[in-house]
Amino acid sequence: MALWVTFLLADVPEPRIYDLDTYYAGTPWMREHILLYLSAHMVSSLVATSMLWKWFPRIENRWLKSGVVCLQAGFASGLVFDAAKLTALTARWSGHDWDVLSTRAAPPFALLEAVLVAVGFIVPQVGPSLQNRIHERREYRQLRPLWSAVRDVVPSTLSPRSVRRMPLGLRLVQRQQRIHDALRILAPHLDRDLYRRARRLAPEGLGEDEARGLAGAVTVRAALDAHRGDEPARASLDRREPGADLSDHIDAISQALRHPHLIDSIRQRVTTTESVDTDVS
Repeated sequence: MALWVTFLLADVPEPRIYDLDTYYAGTPWMREHILLYLSAHMVSSLVATSMLWKWFPRIENRWLKSGVVCLQAGFASGLVFDAAKLTALTARWSGHDWDVLSTRAAPPFALLEAVLVAVGFIVPQVGPSLQNRIHERREYRQLRPLWSAVRDVVPSTLSPRSVRRMPLGLRLVQRQQRIHDALRILAPHLDRDLYRRARRLAPEGLGEDEARGLAGAVTVRAALDAHRGDEPARASLDRREPGADLSDHIDAISQALRHPHLIDSIRQRVTTTESVDTDVS
């Protein structure tokens, strides 16, 4: 209300786009109007910066912390804007011409404040969503080799065009579900002995998840061959092993399927070992 009243009482016949503050620095009521808006802006920037500074150490979420940093930098830029404007006004009142501080130096800091404050409010909202989408996109692509291997086991009733129209999160869930359904269909052909042997023959230096994934890839490839060849189910089937390991490590299995030569090598070594064991027996 004070801003409106002081502006209405002031005599400002000529519009000044770039040098309003310094041009009307000595005009009654307009002088108070300019001081009032600069003071209000400075106080709000100081209060906001102080509150954010006290709150910052207690923030654990990295996206929220990034937003607070942007807000602090934005309000600090606003203080530089106020300082430049007030310095130019003070110079005018003392008979000096430092208008460049108001017309050239201050505006970039006002623009910077607007951008940083906007980013500070947007980042905590958009960041987690963007991170989740990137994670979903990465996992969706990581599952492609395993999904391509088992897709004919569980044919989809949806057309490729319909699938592409689905949200990414729904497509990821559908791909995971189809993989698990395929593993349940392949369960009678999953060989626990093959899984254990393949895991023992995994190259040295692989992590636990990578070794499980490689053994699972060997087992799934063998089960797919048996399923497509209409071979009978294994009598020694233990559905909890390796079935549980396969279902819990589909990402690692899919990554292992990117190396078909390594899978074929291990399958051949397992077959050779089984042949030697049979001959010895």
